[in-house]
Amino acid sequence: MFILIVASWNTGEKNAFDDTWGIKPRNRLSKYIASYDDWEEVYDRPFRDYNILTGNKYISEFDKIEIAIDQPYKTRYLFYVLSKRSDINQE
Repeated sequence: MFILIVASWNTGEKNAFDDTWGIKPRNRLSKYIASYDDWEEVYDRPFRDYNILTGNKYISEFDKIEIAIDQPYKTRYLFYVLSKRSDINQE
């Protein structure tokens, strides 16, 4: 099983929150936010296509779970879960 957790937020809201706590710009997590709009598709594709990419050698299932919160600023947590299918006998 493999799990990737990605957090996504509006950088303006996060920076305003960081300002209230005196967090300096060089120490802010927002500097790691992707600068392109299709980042979610870029993350989704290899998980969705894993079976094809591995030649169906390791048949796996992909789940994507999303949890959203509104406070102290809007944040989405995306859990990408890749697990071996239990109904198939694999070596």
